Amino acid sequence: MRPIILAAIAAIAAISADVVLSGVSSPAAAADATRIERHWARQVEADWRTPNPEYAPGGSEPQEYGIRYEFGPNGQTVTGELSGVFSTDEGERRAPYWRFFSYVDPATDGIVFLQIGWNGAVGAGRFIDTGDDAIDERLIQTFTAPDGSTSELRHDTVWTSETERRSSVFGRDEAGEWALQQEWIWTRQE
Repeated sequence: MRPIILAAIAAIAAISADVVLSGVSSPAAAADATRIERHWARQVEADWRTPNPEYAPGGSEPQEYGIRYEFGPNGQTVTGELSGVFSTDEGERRAPYWRFFSYVDPATDGIVFLQIGWNGAVGAGRFIDTGDDAIDERLIQTFTAPDGSTSELRHDTVWTSETERRSSVFGRDEAGEWALQQEWIWTRQE
């Protein structure tokens, strides 16, 4: 099996274990929960929005993108969703594009982040310590598209306030160097 598929299976197993063991406690589980809570504390239980630069009134693109994260029942995992947010006469409609899973890998003590797209694409990676005080969070992921092709993306996040964060997305250029592809300003909705 491809490593990306194994990572997705491991994430689902971790989430399933979190649900099954929601009433069970152990020192390792408590440490994982504390680590996950520290990492995700500012982002969970909130609706984060960013404008869609491709949006045109009357078009098919969403007006905004939204992300929501929540802790699993035992606090050892985080799940989430990135959606397109459309304004309609009845209010808002959300179309899910990506589903997210995050957990602490007990073998490396690193925080893993997996995402599965509406089209079957899978992204798997880890948050890494950059040693750079200017970057609050770095995530490097390998994506596998439905056709089997792969690509690598890097997300650098900088918190500009408790209610706003800037996410810079980099891909590899022809020389294999990181090249900025997009920047998003995510704002916490109250």
